[in-house]
Amino acid sequence: MTDERSRKYYVPPTSIHDNLARERQPMSHPPHPIDFSHLSPAERILLAEDLWDSVTAEQDAPSLTPAQQEELQRRLAAADRGEMSYSAWPDVKHRLLHPK
Repeated sequence: MTDERSRKYYVPPTSIHDNLARERQPMSHPPHPIDFSHLSPAERILLAEDLWDSVTAEQDAPSLTPAQQEELQRRLAAADRGEMSYSAWPDVKHRLLHPK
């Protein structure tokens, strides 16, 4: 059985795809919508997943300030030493919704 995600999807060369790849500019509405009607619903879902994965792969993690990095290291070290206390989500939710 072939892996569905390894399929290549045809995007017409007259589409905006080439321009987007070159310019990397945000766009509100494509001038010529791409017609994906030749793909099955399953193939369109896989295409959307591939598109989403390509966007998230390019996202950089936010930079931490030196103070944030120091606090993160302090908390991780405390957790490693067993000095942190944790609460289950239902308990946290109850405390938030029913403050004393």
